[in-house]
Amino acid sequence: MKDKFQALFKRMWERSDKIFGVLTGEGFYTSPIKYRYPFIFYLGHLPAFCWNQLCDGVLQWKSLNPDYDLLFERGIDPPVDIDFQPNETELWPTVEDVISYRDKVRASIFDGIEEVDRLSKVTKGDPLIENGRILHVVLEHELMHHETLLYMLCQLDFDKKLKPLDLPLPVLGKNAVNSLVRIDGRGVRLGIDFEAVEFGWDNEFGQQWVDVKSFDIDRYPVSNAEFLQFLQNGGYRDSRFWDADSWQWKSREKI
Repeated sequence: MKDKFQALFKRMWERSDKIFGVLTGEGFYTSPIKYRYPFIFYLGHLPAFCWNQLCDGVLQWKSLNPDYDLLFERGIDPPVDIDFQPNETELWPTVEDVISYRDKVRASIFDGIEEVDRLSKVTKGDPLIENGRILHVVLEHELMHHETLLYMLCQLDFDKKLKPLDLPLPVLGKNAVNSLVRIDGRGVRLGIDFEAVEFGWDNEFGQQWVDVKSFDIDRYPVSNAEFLQFLQNGGYRDSRFWDADSWQWKSREKI
């Protein structure tokens, strides 16, 4: 268990560091999406979640920095019903201080992996210890934040981003020709039994079977060019391309 999880954490942290490495100093204190915290929060939130869930919650170790554990604990988005202004630099610690906190937590996580490995061999009846489930929890959490960070980066002004040194050159070529593929109807299993897998989220349990009717689906995802053509051809004004509920929603929202 220990070697596997150490390798998974190393690979995940390399990706996290590459994502945050795109930001300028000013970029860390910017939120390009109104109801998201600035990037500096997520720089601290990822290690704080690891500490709070694993080292504090399961192993009950003494905190390395209680103030940061609390500051970066709240992972949900800011409230949408007040005039929230999270981007003021003076409200947040320095990038250097948060990175120092992150690195201390990361070092402790490796000790935590060894302790979970040890406990899993002598502890029975604790679902977070068994199979190293708590390690999966913190891994999955950070990996999911990679997605949210990337769509924040896409909307961040270019002057607040740095070009990655290893950014590959674009490959120009003809778009693949899309076509419909027929998927035959059949029984489909949704979810899984708790004991059947090493890890799963609570909403993935338990298991059930449903019948799905035959349907057609595009071979490839919709491209930007295809979506632009849909817009130019009046797709948002033609109810033939929408089911009844979606058309009512679009009309109600005046989209």
